[in-house]
Amino acid sequence: MTKNYPLFFLSFLLVIVVLLPLKPLSAEAQIVNFPELSLEDLAQKVDALVGHNPDEAIAYMVEIKMRLTNSMSEEYRNIYCENLFRLGLTHMSAFKQFSDAKWLLGAVPFWTEFLSDFFSDPRHSLAMLNLGDCYYGAECWSDAMDVYLHTLDVYSMQIDSEDLLGILERIYHASNSSARENEAKKVLWKFLGEKYSHSIRLFCLEALFDDSLKNNNNSELLKLVGIINADPLFRYNIGLNIRLLHTGDKFEDEEQYLEASLLFSMVLPLEVLLSSVEERLISNEEKAFSNRSYGLNDKNIVNSINDLRAKRIELLDAPKYSANLHWRQARVLELMNRKYEAFFAYMRLIEEYSDHKQIEQFHYATFIQSIECEYFQEAVTLGEKYLLDPSYILYEKPIAIHMAGLYSRFGEVEKLSQLADSFLHRFPFDRVAAQVCHFLGQALFTKGMVDRIVNDFPTWTAEYPDGAFVDSVYYWLGMANLFKGNFQSALGEFDSLLQAHPGSVYVKEAEFRRGVAFFGMSEYNLSREVFEGWLAQAYEHPLLPEAHVFMGDLDAIEANIQSALENYRLVESYGGSLSLIEHSYFESSSLLVANKRYLEHEILLKKFIDKYPNSKLCSEAILRIAEGAFERGNLGQGFEYLKEGIERFGDESDSDHIDMLMDTWWEIDSSIRKGNLATNAFIKRLLGDEEFRAKMLYNRIEQIRYFDNNPNLQLGLKELLTQRHPLYKALSKNTSQDSIARPGSTLSIEDFPSLIAVSESLAIQYSKLPKLNAEDSFRAMHDRAIERNKKTLGMRLLRVLNIYAAEPVDPNIFDSNIDEIASPATLAWIAEIESCSYPERSIERLLKLVTKYPQNPAAGDALFLLGQLEFNRSNYDNSEKYYARVLEEYFENDVAPRAAIARGDALCEANRYQEAITAYSLVLNQRNWRGEIWAEATYKIGHCFVLNQDYAKAQGLFERTYLGFSGYLNWAGQAALASGKLLEDLEDKESAQRTYSFFINLPHAKDSPHYEEVLLRIATLLDNYENIQSI
Repeated sequence: MTKNYPLFFLSFLLVIVVLLPLKPLSAEAQIVNFPELSLEDLAQKVDALVGHNPDEAIAYMVEIKMRLTNSMSEEYRNIYCENLFRLGLTHMSAFKQFSDAKWLLGAVPFWTEFLSDFFSDPRHSLAMLNLGDCYYGAECWSDAMDVYLHTLDVYSMQIDSEDLLGILERIYHASNSSARENEAKKVLWKFLGEKYSHSIRLFCLEALFDDSLKNNNNSELLKLVGIINADPLFRYNIGLNIRLLHTGDKFEDEEQYLEASLLFSMVLPLEVLLSSVEERLISNEEKAFSNRSYGLNDKNIVNSINDLRAKRIELLDAPKYSANLHWRQARVLELMNRKYEAFFAYMRLIEEYSDHKQIEQFHYATFIQSIECEYFQEAVTLGEKYLLDPSYILYEKPIAIHMAGLYSRFGEVEKLSQLADSFLHRFPFDRVAAQVCHFLGQALFTKGMVDRIVNDFPTWTAEYPDGAFVDSVYYWLGMANLFKGNFQSALGEFDSLLQAHPGSVYVKEAEFRRGVAFFGMSEYNLSREVFEGWLAQAYEHPLLPEAHVFMGDLDAIEANIQSALENYRLVESYGGSLSLIEHSYFESSSLLVANKRYLEHEILLKKFIDKYPNSKLCSEAILRIAEGAFERGNLGQGFEYLKEGIERFGDESDSDHIDMLMDTWWEIDSSIRKGNLATNAFIKRLLGDEEFRAKMLYNRIEQIRYFDNNPNLQLGLKELLTQRHPLYKALSKNTSQDSIARPGSTLSIEDFPSLIAVSESLAIQYSKLPKLNAEDSFRAMHDRAIERNKKTLGMRLLRVLNIYAAEPVDPNIFDSNIDEIASPATLAWIAEIESCSYPERSIERLLKLVTKYPQNPAAGDALFLLGQLEFNRSNYDNSEKYYARVLEEYFENDVAPRAAIARGDALCEANRYQEAITAYSLVLNQRNWRGEIWAEATYKIGHCFVLNQDYAKAQGLFERTYLGFSGYLNWAGQAALASGKLLEDLEDKESAQRTYSFFINLPHAKDSPHYEEVLLRIATLLDNYENIQSI
């Protein structure tokens, strides 16, 4: 508590004092030592040594004292006084240098002589304090107290506040060491009066407070508490508040609850103390600002501001509350159901009192409260911290069970596996093992990692055949085998569970899953028998809806249509999940369509749309209704259903199913219209152009190329041109294989019934389309949406018009609340519109989209666009991470192939060539991506090898590109150029020329953007541009 002021806090005033020049003595001085030195020489020696070697200077000063003593006269009395004072200071300086108390004791005679002989000297009070300091430093506590007390009696009103505080501190400390506490207490009570400074009063109060606690003097303590309460300076002092708080804890521990309550009630919250200081600080700063405006400078205000700032920092750095008070506050908040405040109160406990004896209890309470608040990430962090500490054992089992549940919930399979392995081996016969085993099985099954269940779980039962977790192992092995399609093995596991553990919690589930196993084995009669028996005994079981799903599927297999429809209806009646309800509705839909019950089909799906408008399958329901109309040949009604669906759900922004519906409308309408034009044009050209007809009949490559480049042609048209079809034979009779057009080779469609049928079918289909094409229809709907202030629908329609009809869109039209009204797909489109003009805004919008809609397909598009934006800004590492997320989280998205290529590009630009090669190789490993993207990936792998200076491998990849993917002229051209240049660098011009020539001779090579450059390279090699013609 006592402040450690420097021992010589007053001595510095005279350290620089220099002896007055000594005049020749009028009387002969008595020489004791140093006969060769005069007084003037002695004084010079002292001046030279006193600063750095005070111990050596003392001998000369004593000699001066002796000579002046023996030759004393009134004329040299002042010199003697100065030398005597300086002797005391020099002894104290020697103590400061050598830390030997003998120097302090050596100074005592000189200070005593000075005090007795020079009472009128103005430095008399200073000498008295120095004498006390000498006793204090030499640990002569009683003598020091006598001197200090005498000093206060004589000079208390003349000593400044800071020095007075130092004296009181020394008195308090000396009294504790000399058993004179009562004398010190009287002094402290005296200086507690209001006429003394706040710092002095505060010290006296704290010293008396500590002494009362030490001596269990409660009456005196309460008297001090009254003084604190009556004085605002004490009331708002953070130190005293914390002292009262801890004192309350002491009384609580001693079960003196009344006193503890009194002290706790006096403790002001830290916010109150801080607010008081800040209000005064603001007020003083306003005054200071006002004074500066008028050219005034009030030092008192400036000093007050500095003091208040220091107090504010002190308050901000002060401990907030005691552990006991925090615990009580948190418990009360929890009991009041103020769960979020309770959680943070518990958090403060474990953060601020990590060494508390009840830290395990604090941890557990905080952990449970975080789960109660659904702060799951915080719960995981707290639980892991607890379980990792080997000294924590009191609550490890309940925490482990909760952690297993959290890991299972969030798919943290590896962490859950480690937890289960630990507790299964430590507590194999405890229910904690069964519960963590259950959660692990659930997590692995949910993630589709059933092989780990099959491989790992049996080893545990082999090690502990009587373990508490064995029934859980049987159950999840059965579920894993169901997942893998090993239905016989699954049946065996469920039978084992029922035989060995008839009282298990898994009994009902196991009986049910036996029916599933029989269903998977196509043992439909046995499956029906199991499900019927199970349904007869199951009442309000969670699996009831799923049971009726299987019963409906069994009825559908056996063509019991009405019974199947009834079972599917019961799924909804028993409160099945949305996924089961969706399955039931759409299976019923398929049954009704298969039996041409279109009206019931339409009513059923309209009911689904009305009851579950937020389902992602509403768009599919609308499509099925429309398809039913299309199947009946009523295209107009089908598009009308699509239109009604768009107008009904189009202004809701929580999903993308309406965006998908719009895309489907546009694609179907455009496909029919474009297909009609393209097919009629194809038939006309096929009949009128013999050269073209010959290519379609006799050149399979040209035929495939043509149909690939004209995707709008009717799908069945290509089949008509196969050799086994009658049309092929009829056309080939009138078509020469030399591909040269001849006069009179034009054919009439009347001679080819197959082509007439195609043409008439298209005409009928086209006549049933809406009068307005997709673009005009969407423009009309967009105008109506704007008129009705349906902003979300209007934005969706604008998106479709921009994507499919190239409608120009100004990126400045999107206001600040667009994120609240736009669907995920629309947000991704808006971000793409903004990406050129406002890339930062686009990035921010995309990040929000990914965070808000992580399960939406638009999130994959958003990540892809983020990768592009970061790539354009040369942030290649960030770009690669976004593309990697597309591949990890949205691999089925249409942008996944381009993301794989773009990820390789980003890695290549970041000079991470080996990783780029791996990224491009992913493309080649996907069989369903086969096409031009394979050519691009192959070329770019070669390019990475070039950059990595592995030219042999690069050459092989380039050759593979232009030889294996010669149909993709862009990449074949690039690969031929790259390969040729590598050969040129090796001075193998002949091979380079053959490479270039191979590409030039490819069919349609002129269509490649690299054709002219390849020609130029050949000409350069031949050194003769005229040779181009010969090539």
